[in-house]
Amino acid sequence: MITRVAIVPYPPLLVPRVAPGDDRQIAELRYAVLGAARWLQQGASRWRAVAADADAPGGYAGLRGSFAGYGAAVDITLSADVPGEAESSESLPLPVLIAGWLREQAGADAVTVDVLDPATAQPDCARAGAALATSEDTALLVLADGSNRHGVKSPGGNDDRAPEFDASIADALRGADADGLARIDPVLCTKLGAAGRVALQVAGGVVGIESRGVVGTRGWDATLHYSAAPFGVGYHVATWEAR
Repeated sequence: MITRVAIVPYPPLLVPRVAPGDDRQIAELRYAVLGAARWLQQGASRWRAVAADADAPGGYAGLRGSFAGYGAAVDITLSADVPGEAESSESLPLPVLIAGWLREQAGADAVTVDVLDPATAQPDCARAGAALATSEDTALLVLADGSNRHGVKSPGGNDDRAPEFDASIADALRGADADGLARIDPVLCTKLGAAGRVALQVAGGVVGIESRGVVGTRGWDATLHYSAAPFGVGYHVATWEAR
């Protein structure tokens, strides 16, 4: 069963060769994300990951990919066992590429990524999380971005609701609050350009399962390591560990 969960964003700027330089905001974000990934690896060397992508939902494992489409010829693999001659794909979804890059940076053996449709309803997300919670996997990487509408220079343009929206997500992550994550409004997410709802609600299904009597009274220790909106996008980094 899942005993460790790491929640991270997945912007390509996490990769130094994609966004070179010494920008302080990028450095702080990378530090938090890499710290969460290394913490996850300390608990398990083989990870399960969950994300959402409209163009390429499905399961991803044992593949080689590339960030060439983001301006840097940086190859990644989802497993240390992928042959060196395996063909590299630029068409892998961004969260899959980031999951592979984090696997390599943390020294984990492998990551299998479940990419869901962004329109997946909350009850289905909760059921997916419940299934993960009782699977053989012990470490879950959750790839989720917040709103992209923080300020007039943000990718989605300004929306005054974005700060409160991301603050509510930060509060839920700080407390491993399954109910708080379940309440994330999919309609509001669409309006605010928040791509992480589905993955976050799957995570809520993982930690919320004990409230339905399946895992007894197991609780979670949660830490919010980072929550900010550099470059107009809400990013959160948190870790949860089962007691």
